[in-house]
Amino acid sequence: MQAAWTNPNAGLADGEVDAALPRLPFPGQEAPRVEVLFGEERWGAPPSTHRLAGRAEIAFRELWDEPFVAAPAEPGAWRDHWPVAGECEGRPVRIGAATEQPDDWLCAIVGGYGIALAPASAARFTPAPAWSTARSPG
Repeated sequence: MQAAWTNPNAGLADGEVDAALPRLPFPGQEAPRVEVLFGEERWGAPPSTHRLAGRAEIAFRELWDEPFVAAPAEPGAWRDHWPVAGECEGRPVRIGAATEQPDDWLCAIVGGYGIALAPASAARFTPAPAWSTARSPG
């Protein structure tokens, strides 16, 4: 089962499922038993026609003024984690499109509605954007 991004705990909070593989951080992660299996870098996914496309690495500060394709606002901190909301030195994050499912997310990126950040593994399964490693300063 694939959960909508408006349900980042993947059904754990309401007892819909007994086990899930959600991405941290998610709202209510303190309640269920959470075992971190592995961590991944965040990779940038600009449209192939974007000025940052094709670069091996993108610094987060280069993304501060870019519109992002992101989850809807409901997941709160989980949604804010992906478009580097806490790493923009107080600048507001611009949302170019909000999507609830990976296919819609990918279509919005390819359609030029914005750039996105995703786990590195997403690049293996969604080859359409021009993936780049996104790095925070320090």
